[in-house]
Amino acid sequence: MSNEDLDGQELLAARTQLLEELQVERRELGRKGEHLFNPARLSRYIQGNNGSVEEATAHFRKMLCWYKEANMLQKRTLIENKPWCVDSVTGARELFDMMCIDASKFTKDGNMLWVQRDGFAQIEKIMSLTDEDLVGRMSLLCELREHHLDQLSIKKGKLMKSFQVRDLTGLNIGAVLRSRFVMKRLADVFKIVSTAYPETLHQMVIVNPPAGFNLFWTAVQPMLNDRIRKKFRFIPSGPMDFPLELVKMAGVGVLESLANLADVVQNRHENNLTLAPGFAHYKCQRLPAGSMASWSFSVTKSSLHFRAIVIETSDEDSQHGAAGLAWRDVFEAQPVSGVVSGQSDVLEVDSLLWLAWCNADSWTQSVPLSNLQLMVFQKTSPPDDFDRNPSVSSIRSRRESRSPTSLASCFMPWCGVDDVPSDDESLESNPNLTRQPQYSSRPPQTQSAEKCSESRHCDGLWGDGFDGFTSLFLRITVLLLLIAMARSASTFASEVEQSLAR
Repeated sequence: MSNEDLDGQELLAARTQLLEELQVERRELGRKGEHLFNPARLSRYIQGNNGSVEEATAHFRKMLCWYKEANMLQKRTLIENKPWCVDSVTGARELFDMMCIDASKFTKDGNMLWVQRDGFAQIEKIMSLTDEDLVGRMSLLCELREHHLDQLSIKKGKLMKSFQVRDLTGLNIGAVLRSRFVMKRLADVFKIVSTAYPETLHQMVIVNPPAGFNLFWTAVQPMLNDRIRKKFRFIPSGPMDFPLELVKMAGVGVLESLANLADVVQNRHENNLTLAPGFAHYKCQRLPAGSMASWSFSVTKSSLHFRAIVIETSDEDSQHGAAGLAWRDVFEAQPVSGVVSGQSDVLEVDSLLWLAWCNADSWTQSVPLSNLQLMVFQKTSPPDDFDRNPSVSSIRSRRESRSPTSLASCFMPWCGVDDVPSDDESLESNPNLTRQPQYSSRPPQTQSAEKCSESRHCDGLWGDGFDGFTSLFLRITVLLLLIAMARSASTFASEVEQSLAR
């Protein structure tokens, strides 16, 4: 039975029959257990047992046994009348941080978002918790989640569930499977969920599966029935691309959850991250219409792949879908190194800025990511270089081969190794740097924004038109003057040597 409509005739008939089977248990529990018999919860047991009322009855009675053993009727008084929030359960925030979970958002369809980065879970800390701390907290969280999902289902007239996203970046599946203690803890939690809280999962999306996952999935798949297997989806795209696929499925809230978890990981390292091979880091920012954002960060020792995307959020309920997602690149995916900075254009509609970094090129070397800054400006208070170039994205690098005592650095300070040049200066004084594509401030398209050469707003090679050309011309003139002075000095020295020889 796959019908989610609570008022469907088939589900309504099965629910009535199930209530008749459970009359005795309902009377024994009285008012304190009435929440267990609401239409949404009964429907979950029916749906979870493929519409079989007999199996649903047996399943429900098994849940009641666990409920009594765990003293849940008494424990749930701790969460009564509390909102769906991690702080509603004592110690849950600490547990979520350890497990790298964010469950603060909802999908565009109204289902509850549950985003988890399993590869960043602090297994040792989790295993150091007592059974009561771990299983007890998770039980209360599941109870609170079930209560709010049931209330939401009754309000909407259909079963509302959780939409789970599991980012498996860095997960060592072999180590987890080899640890009996970890497997026992996982089995305890899964047993509770499957027994007491069936059919709370709408869909589980797996992203960034590690090496060996295909073999693991091949072994596990036969153990799952067809209904459960259909709930799993896999996104093969890497960290630079899978976020857009997630937005099409669940809305931009899923990106905010991923970014929240990235902040948790970043805080563990005091804001200085080192990305291991294959690992990714995310950042996002809501941007109101009329605003713009700028960013800067440092990549040392090697390079990271970086991408910046703007996604429209002005109509979140209807914009998503295979063809309706309005987005554009403001910094196309590419390897970057050194000091990197850039900014978006002024946005015409409410949007979300998504930044992603990934160590995709190295198999062995970890790459530091530091000095990350993200700032938002209103159109009335732009940054210093906003009027000069409202949509520039640049890479600023320090080249070790540049000598701090070179002739150019003596007479032209902008060539000094300790200076961080502006966008135009870095391009003109260092031929090793290349200007990044610039994008116009037209509304987002369904594909990447046009390249610099195709944009009527692009200033081209010379930067800011005549001023940029004049600056370049003056610098070339100074350089030629220095060369002439050097030649004159060389000629003078030659004449002195000849006169002494005479």
